[in-house]
Amino acid sequence: PLDGAIIVTTPQKTAFEVARRGARMFQKVNVPILGVIENMSFFHDESGKKSYPFGKGGGEITAKSLETNVLSEIGLDQEIREGGDHGLPLVVADPDNPNAKNFASIARELSQAMFNS
Repeated sequence: PLDGAIIVTTPQKTAFEVARRGARMFQKVNVPILGVIENMSFFHDESGKKSYPFGKGGGEITAKSLETNVLSEIGLDQEIREGGDHGLPLVVADPDNPNAKNFASIARELSQAMFNS
C-alpha cells in the first residue's frame, strides 16, 4: 500500500493539467496527496537574477486545485542532470547546492509528516 503521493509538475499550463489528472488517479484509490513540487521553476541568469522561462505558478495552481501545499520549487540545474547521468545524487555530490538543500528539506518535511500521522 502507498502512504502518499507527491505530485511533480512544471510551470506550464499543460503540465499542471496533466499533473492534476495523475493526482486524481491517486485520490480515486484513496492515496493521500502529500504535496506538489514544481520542477524546472526557474534558473539564475548571469547576474544572479531568477528567470522563469516556462512561466510561473503551475505548482501553486496544482496545489490549490488538489487542496494541498507546494513542497518546493526546484530550479533548472545542470548538476541535477549530471548527477542523474552518473548515478550520484546532487544531495551527495554537492550538498551545499541550493537545490540539494531543497531536496533535503522536502525529505525532512515529508518524513516528519509521515511519522506524525
